[in-house]
Amino acid sequence: MPRSVALGGITLNHVVTTTASNGFLVHIPLAGRADVRCGGDAVTSDPATAVVIDPAEHHDMTWAGGTPQLIVGLDRGRMESHLGRALGRRPVRPLRFALGMDLNSTAVRSWLGAVALLVHEVTGAEPLTVEDVAEAVGVAVRALQDGFRRHADTTPMSYLRDVRLRRVRAELTAAEPGTVTVTDVAVRWGFLHAGRFSVLYREQFGETPSTTLRG
Repeated sequence: MPRSVALGGITLNHVVTTTASNGFLVHIPLAGRADVRCGGDAVTSDPATAVVIDPAEHHDMTWAGGTPQLIVGLDRGRMESHLGRALGRRPVRPLRFALGMDLNSTAVRSWLGAVALLVHEVTGAEPLTVEDVAEAVGVAVRALQDGFRRHADTTPMSYLRDVRLRRVRAELTAAEPGTVTVTDVAVRWGFLHAGRFSVLYREQFGETPSTTLRG
């Protein structure tokens, strides 16, 4: 249950919840601070320390005004499946994370690089290259390519292309005809060659982008 109160120009926010969820929520403060309790543990979260919340457990969060956060959801089933592959066997207990996450550790900084790439893609920023992706997650280009082939049966750039195609389709589906053009949306998501884009779109979705826009 959220509550907030304004004190001298500062808004204090307080949330207590026991809502169950099949996943984890990583709260990454971009500024400010928050005091978080969950499952008997307590952490003060700030731009150097994120918190990993298991919504299936009771948790209590109090944060000061001016504490914008990036919240990343992690699917429990997929995380446990990945852990099982890494262990070579099914986990015998439910997956748990420590409440606090040190954002300056090497492993977490690599993960944050991947999160930044997702934000980059969602906001439709300049098209990424495979070198951009490799640098952000801290691995060599060859290692990145091998990992995508092994775990996703595709290449990094093919994966990103498919993500962008789905973003284009979502925008065209939601748009009112006459308010946008296929070219504008395609260019915004990095497809600069109209003919090639149309071929890729038809192969992926079985119709032309203009048909999608017309609804």
